[in-house]
Amino acid sequence: MTPRMREYLLAQPAAFPARVFAPIYRAATFSGRKLNWDSAYLDVSAAFRTFLDAARRPIFVAGHSQGAVHALRLLRDFDLGDRLVGAYCPGTATADHPGPFAPEVGGVALWNCVLDDCLLEDTLVGKFATAPPLVRLGGRELCVGPVYGWRPEDGSPVLYDDCYARRSVQGGFLRFYAATERHRNILPHFAPHHDRKGDAHAFDFHLVWGDVRVLARSQLEARRIGAIGAGAAAAAIATYCVVCLGERGIEHSPAQLGVAFLGIVVVAAWAAMETLEDAENVATFRSGAEFFAILFLVYACDRTDLFEKAPKIQDRTAFWSAWALACAVGLATVAPTKPRILARDQTEEWKGWMQLMFLLYHYFVEVELYNAIRVYIAAYVWMTGYGNFLYYQKTGNFGVVRVAQTLFRLNFLAFFACALLRNEYMLYYICPMHTLFTLLVWASLRIRTSVNATNKVVLKIILTLGATSLVYDTPLFGWVFGWCPILQFHDPLHPRFEPTHEWRFRSGLDRYVWVWGMACAAGLPLMERVFDASFGGKLAVAAVAGIAFGVWVAYVFRNDKYAYNALHPYTSFVPLTCFVVFRNLFPKLRGSYLRFFAALGKITLETYILQFHVWMKTTGLNGSPKFLLQLLPRSAAGESGAQDALDLAYFANFLAVTAIYLYISHRVFHITADLKDALIPTEPNKLYKAIALAFFAALFFYAAGYLAKKFLLSGGLLGPPPAGQSSS
Repeated sequence: MTPRMREYLLAQPAAFPARVFAPIYRAATFSGRKLNWDSAYLDVSAAFRTFLDAARRPIFVAGHSQGAVHALRLLRDFDLGDRLVGAYCPGTATADHPGPFAPEVGGVALWNCVLDDCLLEDTLVGKFATAPPLVRLGGRELCVGPVYGWRPEDGSPVLYDDCYARRSVQGGFLRFYAATERHRNILPHFAPHHDRKGDAHAFDFHLVWGDVRVLARSQLEARRIGAIGAGAAAAAIATYCVVCLGERGIEHSPAQLGVAFLGIVVVAAWAAMETLEDAENVATFRSGAEFFAILFLVYACDRTDLFEKAPKIQDRTAFWSAWALACAVGLATVAPTKPRILARDQTEEWKGWMQLMFLLYHYFVEVELYNAIRVYIAAYVWMTGYGNFLYYQKTGNFGVVRVAQTLFRLNFLAFFACALLRNEYMLYYICPMHTLFTLLVWASLRIRTSVNATNKVVLKIILTLGATSLVYDTPLFGWVFGWCPILQFHDPLHPRFEPTHEWRFRSGLDRYVWVWGMACAAGLPLMERVFDASFGGKLAVAAVAGIAFGVWVAYVFRNDKYAYNALHPYTSFVPLTCFVVFRNLFPKLRGSYLRFFAALGKITLETYILQFHVWMKTTGLNGSPKFLLQLLPRSAAGESGAQDALDLAYFANFLAVTAIYLYISHRVFHITADLKDALIPTEPNKLYKAIALAFFAALFFYAAGYLAKKFLLSGGLLGPPPAGQSSS
C-alpha cells in the first residue's frame, strides 16, 4: 500500500465522530463469479464476528458499492437485535427489505447517484446487474437524500446545498438536477468512466458522510428513548466499515451539563431575588437569567428537532431585492453627526451595512460575492487596528482592566456558545482573530509608550509589520500557534486538513491589514490636512484614489476566489483606503450617517455568532450553517425541496426568523454590556480576585457536569439500555 493510498483510506473514517472498524478483504470484480464474491464475504464476515464478540455498543453497518453488497449480506446472516441503530448502503441496486425506512431506528438507506437525464443502461448497475426495482415501504421510496456536500482537499466547492434541493428518487436512483450552469459542468466529472456519462457512482461514497453523521445522531437519540426498530440494514464507505458510535457528538459533555447547571442556579437566584425587597444585584441576575434563557433557545433551535430546518436556496434576485430594501430603509434614516474623519457613528454605519450584506450572502447563497466578503472582513480587522491604536495613543490607558473589558466583550458569547454546543473556538473565527490583533496592538504600543505620540511610532509599526511577516511567512507559524489547542479546528467537511489550517487560512488572509489600520491611525493628522485642502486638492486626491481602486478591481478583485485569496493579504488595504477617502473627503458626507446601518453595526458580533444557530441551522458539531431555520409551515413546493420554491411561505418564514434573530442579537448585546460592568471590577486587585473566582466557579460547574455525566447519563438513570434489552 502506497503512502498516498494509506492516507486516503485513513482519511475516510476521519469524517465520522465515532470509532470506526474496517476489515481487509479480497475484493472481487463487479462481474466476478459467485465463488469470488463468497471468498470476499468470508473475510468480511470473519472480521465482523470478531468485532461483535469484542464490543457490545450500538453500531452502524456501512458499505459502498461492493462493500454495500457484503453489508446487506451481513445483515441477513447476523441477528443484531436492538444493537443496530441504523445502516446505509449506497452504490448498489435497491432491493426489497423488511426493515423500517431511514432515518428510523434500524432503518435502511440505499441509493445510486446519477444525473437527472441518466438512463439505466448508462450506469454501472445497468451494465452489470439487473434493473433496480423501485421499492416503497408504506408508500415511501426506499431512499434517503444526502445532507452534506463533499469538497476536495483544496477546499474548492463541488456541490452546494442548493444543488441537493433539486433531487428526486426515480427508478431506484437518486437523481441530481443541476441547480446552476456551474453545477451542470461539475456533475459529469464524477462519471467513473467516459462511457457512463450520467453515472455518479463514485459520488455515492462521499454523500454518505453527512447522512451517517447527522441521521445517526437522531437515530441514536430515538434508540435511547425506546424507539427500537425491528429491521436490519446497511450503509456506505469505499470498502466496508462498521461504525461503533463513541461519545463524541452523541452524549452531552461535562461542559454542556455544567453550563446547564450554572443556568439553573442563575435563574433560581434571580427568581428568589425578585421576591425580596431591596435585594442587591437583582439587575445583574436578571440579565444573567435572560442570557441563559437565550442560550437554551439557541440550543433548542440548532441542536434539537423542535424547530425544523430547510435547504438553502440560491437566488440572486431575492438577495438583491432584500439588499435594495435595506438600503431604502437606511437612506430614510439619515442623521447628522460630528464631521470628524471616521467618527464613531460612521464606523458603526460601515460595520452595519457590511454585516448585513455578509448575512444575506450566507442566507441566499450569493457565492459571486465571495471576494467582496473577504474585503468586508478585512475592513473589520482594519478597524481593530485603527480604533485600538487611537484609544491607546490618546488615553495611554494600558491597564489590565481595559484589556479585560475588551476581551470580555469579544469572547463572552463565543465562550458559552462553544461550551453549550460543543463547538471549537475557531468555528467563530472572528473572535480569535480580533482577540489576537487587539492584544498585538496593545503589546506593540505598550512598549516604550513615550514614543506613541511622536513620529517614532512609525518605527514601531514597521517592526510590527516585520514581526507579523516573520511569523506567518516562515515555519515560525507552527511554533507560535501550533501548541495552542483553542486555535485548532477539526473541520467535519474537510477532515484531511491539519488542525491549524483554519487559523492559518483565516488569520493569514488579514495578517497585515490590522497593521495598516494602525498606520492610518498614526497618520490621522496628515489625513485631516489633506481632507481639509482646497477643492482642487480634494479632486486630485479623489482621482488618485479612483485610479487605484480601478486598477485593484481590474487586476485583483475580478480574479476567481483562489487567485484572489493569494493576493488579498497584500492588496486589501487598497479598497479600504479608497473607501475611507471617498466617505470622508467632503465635510457634508462625513457629517451625516445612516442610523439604520449604525444600529446594525453595534451588534455585529452578536449577529455573526447567532446567525449559525437562530437564523440558520448548522450541520452539528463544528458545523457550518448549511440549512435555514424553519419556524413557519412550508408550502408544498418548499416541502418537495424544489429549487424555485421562493414563495410567500418562504419569505414569511424569512421575515419571522429575521425579526427574532435581530431581537435576540440586540438583547445579547445589552446583556453583555450589563454583565461586563457587573463582573469586571474597575480596580486591578479586585479584578484579579474576580478572575480567580470565575476560574474556580468554572471548575466547580465542570465537575458537577462530569459527575452528572458519569453517574446519571452513562448507564445510569438516564443512560442507554443495556445491550440486548429493550428500553420500551
